[in-house]
Amino acid sequence: MPGVGIGMLSWKAHGILRATLETYRAAGLFGMVNDAMVFFNEIGDDDRAIAEEFGLRAEGNEKNLGVRDGMKAVAERLATDYVLYLENDMPLVKSGEEARRQIQQAADNLRSGAVNYYTLKYTLPATRDNLGVLQKYLPYHPAPQLGVADSVSRKLRRLLRPGKAEKLIGAAIFADSEPHRLFPGHIAPLPGGHWAVDSSAANWSNWAAMYPRRWFLDEIVPYAEAHPTSRPPDIEKPLNRRWWRRQHYRLGFCAQHGLFEHGHATFPADGEKAQPSRK
Repeated sequence: MPGVGIGMLSWKAHGILRATLETYRAAGLFGMVNDAMVFFNEIGDDDRAIAEEFGLRAEGNEKNLGVRDGMKAVAERLATDYVLYLENDMPLVKSGEEARRQIQQAADNLRSGAVNYYTLKYTLPATRDNLGVLQKYLPYHPAPQLGVADSVSRKLRRLLRPGKAEKLIGAAIFADSEPHRLFPGHIAPLPGGHWAVDSSAANWSNWAAMYPRRWFLDEIVPYAEAHPTSRPPDIEKPLNRRWWRRQHYRLGFCAQHGLFEHGHATFPADGEKAQPSRK
């Protein structure tokens, strides 16, 4: 798959990392891309040994750089046009065939300019019996296909807090089979049941994110560096503010599918923390 590189960020938690990498190896994930590496915060011999075990390039720093600078280091050490960013607790939960299909589709949409960013995080769509993914969405918007009608309280919230209502619109892809008809100014269909959502209606997420490497290094990182909001510095917190919503970036979502789950019940119950870069 020309131009795509997998860059993982990991910090300790060797059992979790190995379990995650096993899911990638079983599906042949590394053979689908041009480059694959792990960047280890506080790199040590055990880290290098795991990377070698899975045939991966090991990069790293003796110090814990945190999420923001760790993600920056991942992008700097890949030479591919596009980065598929993963963390040590993001196992693949789909088949190799499905992974190849979705990664290829994401790359095609990025390359064509249809989207600026993709998330390949696995998220189940909502059902009548499980509305969990819509917890923040439903107080502001109806979900007709799930039997949730509009109401006076919803209309009033949208009237009183239009900015809040707008940034929740992206969740409609999990509530409706045709969300672009509900919100034509914010959501557009992509081939294969995927969606492009305006950044005014959806947040940036680090989870299983795929993006142009130069765009990330030239636009996203500099803004995050200039507007730090946490220690250690992150990407999500500084981005998910007014600036992000005003950029009108196009964000790609695999609403009905996705590939990588964040955290997993089969991870070793050995007390390890599945946090690759925070102390």
